[in-house]
Amino acid sequence: MSNQSSDTLRDPSDTLRGGGIDATLVAATPAQLVAPRPREELYETFDRPVEDSLAEARAAGRLALDQTRPSHPGALVGPVAAPPRFGRFAVLRTLGEGGMGVVYAAYDEELDRRIAVKVLRDAAQDPNARDRMVREAQAMARLSHPNVVQVHEINQQGGQIYVAMEFVKGLTLRAWLSEQARSWREIRDMFVQAGRGLAAAHAEGLVHRDFKPDNVLIGNDGRARVADFGLAGTAGQQPSPAPESAGDSVALRVGRHNAFSTALTMAGTIMGTPAYMSPEQHRGEATDARSDQFSFCVALWTALYRQQPFAGDNLLDLADTVCSGQLVKPPASEVPAFIHDALVRGLATEPAQRHPSMDALLDALTRDLVAARPSRWRSLAVALAAAAVAAVAVLLATRERPPSAEELAHIAQLAADARAAGSAAHWVYPPASDPKDTSILRVVALDRTEGPAERPARDEAQKLREEFADALAELGDTYWDTDAGKPFARDFYSQALVFQPDHPRARERGLYTPGQMAELLAKAERGEFTAADLAAAELLEILADHDRGHRDERLRKFVRERGAATQKELLAALLGPDALRDVPQDMPAIPADPAPAAAPEPTPEPPPVVAALPTPEPPATRPRPGKPEPKVEPRPAPPPAPAEEPEEQLAQAAQDRARSDELTQEGEAARRRGDFAAAERAFNQALAAYNRNGAALMGLSDVEFDRGHFEQAVVFAERAVKAEPKKGDFRIRLGDAYFKVLRYPDAKAQYDRAAELGHAKAAGRLDKVKEKIGG
Repeated sequence: MSNQSSDTLRDPSDTLRGGGIDATLVAATPAQLVAPRPREELYETFDRPVEDSLAEARAAGRLALDQTRPSHPGALVGPVAAPPRFGRFAVLRTLGEGGMGVVYAAYDEELDRRIAVKVLRDAAQDPNARDRMVREAQAMARLSHPNVVQVHEINQQGGQIYVAMEFVKGLTLRAWLSEQARSWREIRDMFVQAGRGLAAAHAEGLVHRDFKPDNVLIGNDGRARVADFGLAGTAGQQPSPAPESAGDSVALRVGRHNAFSTALTMAGTIMGTPAYMSPEQHRGEATDARSDQFSFCVALWTALYRQQPFAGDNLLDLADTVCSGQLVKPPASEVPAFIHDALVRGLATEPAQRHPSMDALLDALTRDLVAARPSRWRSLAVALAAAAVAAVAVLLATRERPPSAEELAHIAQLAADARAAGSAAHWVYPPASDPKDTSILRVVALDRTEGPAERPARDEAQKLREEFADALAELGDTYWDTDAGKPFARDFYSQALVFQPDHPRARERGLYTPGQMAELLAKAERGEFTAADLAAAELLEILADHDRGHRDERLRKFVRERGAATQKELLAALLGPDALRDVPQDMPAIPADPAPAAAPEPTPEPPPVVAALPTPEPPATRPRPGKPEPKVEPRPAPPPAPAEEPEEQLAQAAQDRARSDELTQEGEAARRRGDFAAAERAFNQALAAYNRNGAALMGLSDVEFDRGHFEQAVVFAERAVKAEPKKGDFRIRLGDAYFKVLRYPDAKAQYDRAAELGHAKAAGRLDKVKEKIGG
């Protein structure tokens, strides 16, 4: 491959903008798992037959190389020579090669992003196979789901079909499982993400047919994506008939191939990876979504119990145990019975005996998380919580080893404390006075209860999760309908997801990925919230106040004491000009409360507040649950700082600017390597040092853009442009964010302004946006 493209093009990882995804088509080989390598070096390697098996087959004269291929007989033969580009995609390097084709890292010059390009081998040799592949890739391109690797484009060049797809930076599910010990909940939750991707594909009529941990990618954002639909077909598709001359080859391969190796297709008769194949795949029969369900359950069983559900040292033995339904008894473990029962049903020999759909299987696997029935905000009174637990105790009275009175009292107290924290709006973020005083920590404590009290504790935890998620979603609903309220609403929805990851409105409108929710929960457990986090939480607490008059008074005090000029603008837009009528127009920044034995740090304007948590609008007249609003003591004002000479002020300001620039560079470096959490922290710290740092604001926009949160990217990019309006690059990036949320006229206006400022990329962007708006 020519080196010209990689020499003349800047590395697209410098921007990683586009598609809303920053990610790595990777699949670690066993050798890579034994000797860990940096994640950026773990690129996709496609399934290859075991070399010694090939050698055996060749020696026996029974198997030719062109008879071992992924799924489309006669279509994929011969090497693929890499041209310098495919369409608008400049080839950078080869990522992996297999029977299906070759995958290259490439650069999309129009959208300024890194992608992966899969080139299918000599598809022109079989027009029927080519047409089928095109149809299936087109179906994948129409499928847009956070848990499926996105297909951007399918096209042809020189008789070769190529597919441009999302470039995922991370590691495979197999590597993730091997990286460290995982609890059954962690494993279950990650597989559930992948299962949602399969369910989305099934809804489009697609069947993967080779689901396994190597074909699931986990990005650095913690999100699982199902990848490599190389064997995918439409539901009910029959495998192609095997040529008669291949019969002996099939028999030899079946008898000698290791059952747990890589994907097999013998002239279209066997499709998939033997250890994960369903009975109908072993028999060469038609497959549908329930075949994927079977493979999914094999993979999850293996991950949870660390052993395969079916015994067999070779393909014949394995096929016999799979087709006869001879499940291996799992070892003793902490895996709950409801998980085991769900897997056993999914591994049924007959497809009709399995779960009716992937969604039904996922519901069975998440029975401890899914609400049994809709619930609304309940009273805070301890008596009701104790009564509920007592009722559970009565039900358990006839069972052996019932929970003790002390254990039940402890459950009641945890539930009461959780509701008390929620009534003060401390669901996830704590008050400054007590980093452990949150609802979520009490719910987690209930979830982790073991012994005789485990069931009543977890029942109570589930009830609380439903209540708190519904309450937070209601707050989000209150603020959702105005542009000024959306940033606030999104944070309430995101907090709801911490309690109930499957809450429908919260999933649709919240910002947090599973990885971010896990990080937030870890911060809550460690009590490691920053001053910026707590300032944001204080504002959210105020906005949760149902009493408009009381809320507005607290807001005025908050803005006065914090000197949060930008928050003032946002809150005035949200609540109306009269809400903050007593607050001065020009407000100097006032330092935040100092930490013990530390100098006070200035609280940034909106960055930390909106960055750390997108803030929501006040729940107007929603009745306050439980007991009356707790009295909020005003924060003591910090002692007046001694007057400084102008020279000293200038010197301090220069130091703050320099520190802010240094932190911005750290944030950009973290973003480029895909560590979004570290990047976000650094950009927020930069804004705490100097709250008009446009580069830090744009950095936050880039983080949200790379996460696929384009509306939030717009918010930060607009503020960056407002801070530094003459930066053409900022105009381009704001235009890109507008483009992603379909605000084409606004995008054009920014590109026009970038052109006036002399930005080199403006002309190309204008051409693209004009295609959308016609002129």
